[in-house]
Amino acid sequence: MPPSLLTLQIGIYYPNPLGVHADWPFWITLYFWLAGAGVGAFVLAAMMVRRGLLAPESLRKPALLAFAVLALGGAILTIDLGQPLRFANMFLGGTTHNLATGLSSVTWVGAVLLLLAVPLLLLGLWRLAFLRRFYGLLAVLLLLLGLYPGVLLYGSMNKPFWSATPLMPFIFLASVFATGAAALYLLGVRRESLTALALRFSLLTLLLLGLHLLWVYPVARASVNAALMGSLAWAFWGFVLLGLALPMALLRRRGRLALAPGLVLAGGLLLRHVVLMSGQI
Repeated sequence: MPPSLLTLQIGIYYPNPLGVHADWPFWITLYFWLAGAGVGAFVLAAMMVRRGLLAPESLRKPALLAFAVLALGGAILTIDLGQPLRFANMFLGGTTHNLATGLSSVTWVGAVLLLLAVPLLLLGLWRLAFLRRFYGLLAVLLLLLGLYPGVLLYGSMNKPFWSATPLMPFIFLASVFATGAAALYLLGVRRESLTALALRFSLLTLLLLGLHLLWVYPVARASVNAALMGSLAWAFWGFVLLGLALPMALLRRRGRLALAPGLVLAGGLLLRHVVLMSGQI
């Protein structure tokens, strides 16, 4: 007897491009990076508009970027469930929950809110007072979304590399501002102060990560060793080089200042990769 449509399961599987065996593969890392940069760019732009440093219409590109990366991230994570129909369980009372389902649902909520915001921006309705307050509220919600991956990892009690210290959410928050400032610069807000801000938050990210590694070493030696000297050392030291050292050197050579934000973004991707993969060793 053929299975009914109600019991039919759809499975979509694809390889991890880095060849690393992990429960949470590179696609999750990619989501962390995309969402962080998009959310950070919108939040920083909203803050600058609020303080009179940017014209309100400057929110258009950051809003479009945030919507695009959140929609793409939500699609990636929904497919990464292996059986994407599980996503409906989040809304139909199902009990299937893991990192991908939680992130997928929150990501789509953020994308839907942005979907409401983008047309209003494109129509030039940002000047209405209540809409300015709406965009401020949206920025706060998106900032929480940027913090959410770090909170999720911290809550993984069976993974001491992530949960042994309370620093993981703050590492992600600092990186959200670093990559967000870099993305906002590349979107056309060509201000040297944004590059300097990206580097300050990148340095703060590194300091928090270094403190985290020292703190968790007694309970997660294999993970820390892999990050600093082992199979993931290329990603950790790549983050230090691309996300901080090279951009700081370029900041002194103003003729090549435009390269620094791109390097900060690349470093942010490497940071997320080393954090996610180290916790699974």
